[in-house]
Amino acid sequence: MTQEQEKRQVPITNLKTGEVRLSEPIAIQAVKDIAHVDALEVGGPVETIDTDERNRETQEVKKTSEKKIKPDIQSLEQLITNIYSRKGQRITTIPPKVERAIADNFRINEEANARLFEYVVADEFLLVPRHLLLLSREIVGYPALKDALSSFVMNVMLRHPIFSSDAMQAVIRNLPASPSPTDSLKMLSVIEPIRKVSEEKDSNSAYKPAEITMLRRNATHLLATWFFCQRGINLEELAVLLLQTCWGPSSVLLEDDNSKLRELTNIEDPAIFGWIGLRWRQQLLEAKQKQDHAERQLLQARDEAENLKNQLVEENAKLLQKSIEFEQMRAQVEQNIQQLRLSHDEERMHLSHEIESLRGRLIHRLTGSIDMLEVGLAALRNSTPRTEVMVQRAEQVVDALRAELQGLQE
Repeated sequence: MTQEQEKRQVPITNLKTGEVRLSEPIAIQAVKDIAHVDALEVGGPVETIDTDERNRETQEVKKTSEKKIKPDIQSLEQLITNIYSRKGQRITTIPPKVERAIADNFRINEEANARLFEYVVADEFLLVPRHLLLLSREIVGYPALKDALSSFVMNVMLRHPIFSSDAMQAVIRNLPASPSPTDSLKMLSVIEPIRKVSEEKDSNSAYKPAEITMLRRNATHLLATWFFCQRGINLEELAVLLLQTCWGPSSVLLEDDNSKLRELTNIEDPAIFGWIGLRWRQQLLEAKQKQDHAERQLLQARDEAENLKNQLVEENAKLLQKSIEFEQMRAQVEQNIQQLRLSHDEERMHLSHEIESLRGRLIHRLTGSIDMLEVGLAALRNSTPRTEVMVQRAEQVVDALRAELQGLQE
């Protein structure tokens, strides 16, 4: 094996900015203390580097990061050129003087755009666009400048090979039928970018595995930042997206407890990890509180349901008792009605018999009285009237009628 074959460039992650870049060519040695470089794809190629070497590279990046922007910048083109010249170094703020100056000169003409895209083509690993997006969020009071910077980043993304598919173009343009943020970030973890042909590179050259890993990582961070700035996704949702599409798949590279312990105790800048841990711990506590509250409500609801069930049983028993009583009363009423009906029929028969008897007796009495009165009248019509006969007959009729009247009154 030759000396060149024994040397390799490996991706180095800036723990403060999250950017990934290639290290200087170093000799690959079989040492015990190695750290796996995170890969977005599950089961993807894993490049290794000595932990001390990675720490030295990280410290080098941190020493050169967060440099201030030159105060003599007068246009947006100069600002973008200055940031691209830093090759991914962290820039947190724009001096107010520079911000006011470029706010009056933020338009980029075709010639300036052509000059800028020479830097864009050179930045094939997307080290700079995310910093431009983050810097645009620091601009307050100049919406046109902010929009111009965001528009430039969008054009950079649309022209890069890793975002060249129709689906990724639709995601960046936020079209209605575009994939969801989760699906978009997952697509970046498996996409195979094709290197653009340039004068400095061989037309047949392709990305190396370590370069693909670095490009996917930076593209994922850039697209996640784009979602935060343009889609209104909050930090908690963004952390979940990165966990599902980047951090989670990368965790499979930590094969045993020793590798996990090595990475856990090798965090140079724990600020963001502390925030994520505390935020998720807070969410876990809130979820636990909600779960406890829900369990208490469930127990209370069960007790109330049990009480209602017992009340329902009691009310059903009362209803059953009332139903039985009602049936008994209805049977008693029907029996009483039947008895009254029978008694009424019997009484009606008796009354009818008595009326018929009374009618017969009256007819007999009246007929007899009429006969006696006719006899008395006949006696009075004789040539020699016999008044005593009429008197006798009339007295008999009066006595008989008085006896009937007394019987009716009784």
